[in-house]
Amino acid sequence: MSIQQYIDRVFKYSGCSPSCFVVAKIYVDRYLQSTQVHLTSFNVHRLLITSVMLAAKFIDDAFFNNAYYAKVGGVSTAELNRLEMKFLFSIDFRLKVSIDTFKKYCSQLEKEAAVHQIERLIQACGIKEDEIVIASSQRMIT
Repeated sequence: MSIQQYIDRVFKYSGCSPSCFVVAKIYVDRYLQSTQVHLTSFNVHRLLITSVMLAAKFIDDAFFNNAYYAKVGGVSTAELNRLEMKFLFSIDFRLKVSIDTFKKYCSQLEKEAAVHQIERLIQACGIKEDEIVIASSQRMIT
């Protein structure tokens, strides 16, 4: 399953607020900064479900139990429990996110989303990148 499909699945079934996903991204960054772990196709899904679950527990008013998130994430409850503990100890239980940090991540994610939307539009229209460069150059000349 691709990362995008996995995120879509987690978004659909987790019941998390959009803010929860921003906070989950912050948690993943904290985890990667505090460990020697690098994102790979083997660990990205586990990091995502763990960080989303932790964010939901910390910031959302309503959330599910670990067994539910494990089912959504395609891992066993025992594994998710272990991942949760390892994650929390790795980030020294630093779950609080300042408003400034949250705003910074929101801006960053909005910029990335805009770039991806443009790329999707270009692909959907069948426009080649060099055609865009030529068209924008012509507008600058006239």
